[in-house]
Amino acid sequence: MESGTGGDLLFGMLRATSLRARSIGSNIANLETPGYVRQIVRFEDLVQAELERKHPDLSRLKPLVETEALEPGSSNGVNLELEIASARMNRLQSELWNTLLQARFGLIKASIESGR
Repeated sequence: MESGTGGDLLFGMLRATSLRARSIGSNIANLETPGYVRQIVRFEDLVQAELERKHPDLSRLKPLVETEALEPGSSNGVNLELEIASARMNRLQSELWNTLLQARFGLIKASIESGR
């Protein structure tokens, strides 16, 4: 797809939700691991910053995995309730992006089938 299209954004969002699901799984798996640092995936704020540029290029954006700093006295940075809430939100986002992408491909298919 050409640079900056809605398709670029949707594919990027799907990549971010996939990576976020893996990061959440890793966080939960390391719930009891001393010194483990919670992973978070940033993408939506990167999209926002790119859209504020004069000539945004959404095709160049990639989700980033970052770690959060441990709070003093904490054995690790993982909170199970937060991870479960994050997993639920991520699943809803994934379903939304998939639905939008299916609709986009449906429009493309209809256009091809009608000869436009």
